[in-house]
Amino acid sequence: MTKNSLLFKASLLSISLILASGPTISSLIPLMHASFPGKSISSIELIATVPNFGILIFVLLSNFIIKVIGKKNTVILGLCIALIAGLMPVFSSDYTVVVFSRFMFGAGIGLYNALAVSLITEIYDGEEQASLMGLQGAMGSIGSS
Repeated sequence: MTKNSLLFKASLLSISLILASGPTISSLIPLMHASFPGKSISSIELIATVPNFGILIFVLLSNFIIKVIGKKNTVILGLCIALIAGLMPVFSSDYTVVVFSRFMFGAGIGLYNALAVSLITEIYDGEEQASLMGLQGAMGSIGSS
């Protein structure tokens, strides 16, 4: 697959779809409160904010991980962690599991967060780079909605 193929560009842009999706569940806090009747509202709000801690920690660790396993494998690892952690609450209604999975979801995003933009600037230049950077921003906006 070459850098000029449509599939490669689409793949590169698609990693930006879930970058801003960590806190987007905030609108579901009242429904989650009903699902966890024994938990306080602040405990439920933790579910919406804990991905940011995972993102913060793993953005800092991502440089080390990139050096060890490479950029492509870091993106794949981050996406796999986010996928598995994003699906865990579907199969478990335990509060601790949900909070842990939300943290790990953020960790997965944090692993490849910096690469979403830097890969575009590293691979492309000129007008094509500018165009892809604009599309990358649009993909992030689509993902957050």
